[in-house]
Amino acid sequence: MPKLPRFAGVNRAVDIFKGLGKEFAIVRNPTYIHPPFELYPLAPKIKQPREKIIGIVQDMDGTITTTEALCLHSLEYMVRKITGREDKTRWSGLDKVNDYPYIIGNSTTRHVEYLINKYGKDIRIENFKKFYLTAALWTLALGKDRGRKREVKNNITNLK
Repeated sequence: MPKLPRFAGVNRAVDIFKGLGKEFAIVRNPTYIHPPFELYPLAPKIKQPREKIIGIVQDMDGTITTTEALCLHSLEYMVRKITGREDKTRWSGLDKVNDYPYIIGNSTTRHVEYLINKYGKDIRIENFKKFYLTAALWTLALGKDRGRKREVKNNITNLK
């Protein structure tokens, strides 16, 4: 791939995009995010069977495995803990119509941004601190992912 500029005008951006593929997925962002949507180039379609498969790679975004229920549970659990909405009779949880479109289909960062913006007025700062530190300690003590542990250590070091 040729060296890319840091910034590009619309014509150069179009030329760069044209080189990325022939089909693109369009993913809408929540209304408070700019741009209102993002374009992701799709890999070319495989039209002929492969002669030999030497390996299969899978990711955890639900393409091959279904992790959506676990992700939704985790996001709702986070909101319950930091807002004190733990009683399911008082708050039924994330709304399938109003919340799910913003927490399914893009990055976890965007999911959390949406939830913090939507439920932020109800966050109890003491709950937030307690459960942030609980999650950080759990990751450091029991987590298996070295990269995640490094991120947590870095976050705690820079926490002000």
